[in-house]
Amino acid sequence: DILENVPNTIGVSIHATDAMDIADGNTVMATYISGHPSGMIDRFLFEGSTAVEHSRGEWADLVDQRLTHIVPVSVQSTNSYDKTSRKVTIDVTASFVGGDIGDYRPNCYLVEDSVSGGSSYDQENYYSKDGGAVGGSSHPYYNFPAKISGWQHMHVLRKMLGGPWGTDGVIPDKVADRDIYKKQYTATLTKTWKERNIKIVSIIQKYNASDINNREI
Repeated sequence: DILENVPNTIGVSIHATDAMDIADGNTVMATYISGHPSGMIDRFLFEGSTAVEHSRGEWADLVDQRLTHIVPVSVQSTNSYDKTSRKVTIDVTASFVGGDIGDYRPNCYLVEDSVSGGSSYDQENYYSKDGGAVGGSSHPYYNFPAKISGWQHMHVLRKMLGGPWGTDGVIPDKVADRDIYKKQYTATLTKTWKERNIKIVSIIQKYNASDINNREI
């Protein structure tokens, strides 16, 4: 609903303990997530919160709050793709508005839509009458099986080209108004990934070695 109703939001689904999890994603999950499903809004620590993870009932309100925040940098990226080699080259540009001091790092995610496969891609359905019936018999998935085969997983994180915490050494700790910094990433798409369903998500993220709650995107 958020992605549909707020066009400038970007969804990234970090999987765990299934066929779609990756090492860098597991690092993020181990750092922040205590249960499923949980969400992070830019990994931002909102006022009054003690953690950056939130249950789904909070997501929409927190997205609305986040949209009112002024960020110190705009992010742009361009890419080129070689279909023969399946190599993608991505140029990320960070343009700062106003001076700031801190550890800012570029990163780039490869995300895939419509991911499915064998049994390890099945979707657990706790809304099913056979899977716990969370939400009762009126839920749209009540009459579906407890495990749904052929489920099309969306926004699946495939790769973090800058690792979980971004690429260090590109942006200095102190920047000035209108400073511009660039980083180029390259990656070769795995053969099983559908190139037409791949999305590129370029970000600038903060890093703080001693405070995990001060690493917003």
